[in-house]
Amino acid sequence: MSRIIEPVKQRPTGTNQSLNLDSKSLSSIRSRAVTVSQKGGTLTIKFKDLPLPKATVEESAKPWISVKRTTSLGESALVITFKSNLTYEKRKGKVTLLFKVGKNARTMVLSFTQGIHSNLTKAFKVLEQFYEAVDARNWEDPWIPGKTWPGIFFEDKVNFTKLYISCSSFEKRRMKGQVPDCIGDFGSILKSISFYYQPDLAGPLPASIQKLTNLDTLYLSDTSITSVPDVFAGMKSLAEVNLCMNEKMEGPIPSSIGDSPVLKKVNIAGNGFTGTPPASLAKVGRELRLCENRLSGQIPQSYLQSRDARYILEELLYQQDGYGFDISNVEIPVFGQRWYEGTLVDLNGRPFTMKGITKKNKYTVFLYWAPWCEPSIALMEQLKAFYQAFHNKGIEVIATVTTADKGGMWSDREGQKQVLEQLGCTEWFNYYYRDAAKDIYYSRMPEAEVADSAGNLVFSSMVNLPDPGRNRLGKSVSRELIPFLESLVG
Repeated sequence: MSRIIEPVKQRPTGTNQSLNLDSKSLSSIRSRAVTVSQKGGTLTIKFKDLPLPKATVEESAKPWISVKRTTSLGESALVITFKSNLTYEKRKGKVTLLFKVGKNARTMVLSFTQGIHSNLTKAFKVLEQFYEAVDARNWEDPWIPGKTWPGIFFEDKVNFTKLYISCSSFEKRRMKGQVPDCIGDFGSILKSISFYYQPDLAGPLPASIQKLTNLDTLYLSDTSITSVPDVFAGMKSLAEVNLCMNEKMEGPIPSSIGDSPVLKKVNIAGNGFTGTPPASLAKVGRELRLCENRLSGQIPQSYLQSRDARYILEELLYQQDGYGFDISNVEIPVFGQRWYEGTLVDLNGRPFTMKGITKKNKYTVFLYWAPWCEPSIALMEQLKAFYQAFHNKGIEVIATVTTADKGGMWSDREGQKQVLEQLGCTEWFNYYYRDAAKDIYYSRMPEAEVADSAGNLVFSSMVNLPDPGRNRLGKSVSRELIPFLESLVG
């Protein structure tokens, strides 16, 4: 086989055997075959009416076979010690015993065969079937039965209980056909499945995966798999599920994925899943991505009540064209990527938090503008007049400047202050934060959102989703922001 795991130094825990030799047996037996436990062990040879022989270990077997002489209660013996076999293949070795009996010299050759771990035997038996099913003989990095096993790795190099299977077309392992039922026969040994960029891997994922009770990672990306069975209830070690860009993957998202008590990351994006997402996935929080599917209906209350709702909704609300949720009665918080949770310092040296400012005021304007943009300058002048008139009625502004310079953000604080002073816009909170304008296109400057005291959007030019009941989203900053603010103060 192509991959050998280096032996780990440890005390043998295997089988201890014994052998008695005398001159009669030596004359009739010149060789003996001995089977050694995979766990290693010892073979103690006692000699009757024979001198202790000289023992020579075959060079290739020296890494795992050693010999020493011992004397106990006046009786001499040879103890041959075998290390555990922590490789992927069976191994063989010889020890030659040279006896001097009178003027004669006689030899006996002991041939040892040591098997592999029983879990390896089990795994390789399943892999034989698995690789036949996915056409692995014809990979650019081919499977050669009994020699190479591309795409597999054992994390546990003593008990072989944590098997990873990873197959990618980028790694010259292009799978064809369907994932076979035999994958479930790995049982508790299999820890991780990763199949990515496998457009020829089709059909349903078999229900037999429910037998993979210790699976902690399921990664299926860019495949033609059509469905995933709802059989995850017994997988209590499942920590990460990544189902991405599988355009033919349809049906509901399996609700039992959320049953795992250790689930920490779910990325289910760009598939054809339909229906309402499982409520149980809310516990994943900001590591939950369910965008660009075909989901619809009512958003689960567990998502809306989550402390990470702004992150969950940021992904969930964007579905494929023609699909989406009824959000007429849903409060939408300022999305997480634009909501910095730490403390910022404005250009006047005042520390503040977005949450603190928002909670303190009836309405807060989040403004993104650029000094080279004429519509931005015009809006700043209009907003300045409104702010001076109505700031004392509970209106606040938090603004960050953006520009195409220096990788997209203007980090020259003094330069910012000079421009703001020229515009007379220094009273509200102006700040610089490198990720403030993440995913904002400079050609669309300016952009703005307005949040109420709970941090929920009541106006946004940056979020464009169907909202016929409340008409909060997809607004025009230049035409609608100031009139909207005026409507708030009466």
